[in-house]
Amino acid sequence: MNNRIIGLMGNSGSGKSTVADYLKAKSAYIIDADEVSHRICEVGQPGLAAVKERFDPYFFNEDGSLNRRRMGRFVFANKAELRKLEDVLHPIILQEVKRELKEHKESIVVIDCALLIKTNLYLLADEVWLVKAETDTKIERICGRDHIPYDQALNRLRNQMPDSEMLRYADVVLMNDGSKEMLLEQVDEYL
Repeated sequence: MNNRIIGLMGNSGSGKSTVADYLKAKSAYIIDADEVSHRICEVGQPGLAAVKERFDPYFFNEDGSLNRRRMGRFVFANKAELRKLEDVLHPIILQEVKRELKEHKESIVVIDCALLIKTNLYLLADEVWLVKAETDTKIERICGRDHIPYDQALNRLRNQMPDSEMLRYADVVLMNDGSKEMLLEQVDEYL
């Protein structure tokens, strides 16, 4: 049986994780690119080794693990450094996602990835879903969720692909400026 592969994207604070969680509850298998990124950057994994080759020891804890908070503050304030990090990690993430796609034959498989376009993971999907919200809504959600100040949340969004560009790739657009129920009703409609 062929599976339906949905590429799910949206900027930080858009509600993409809410959609992924709902699809998982509906028996979809979720390949979360953030989880893949975390996994490949654990001690002893290829992503961490690749990052250590390109970045200063300041970004690593005493036990050799990546200090994600320190790295995040640095790269989201410096586009060139963010690109350097992405150049190191994206090929490894792509390889791991392809491996997971081969292993899972559920009727619906979702590639949950904020950088779906940038990583070319959208090419592996049958359809691309974009979760979209207004900038003020996203910033409020990021600040509340991650306990970071407004300027850091804004920097994070400024370093992500704008909605206007993602719209060019989207087969489905889910608007998330209302209630959670309104968002999930849209998901049901497109499923």
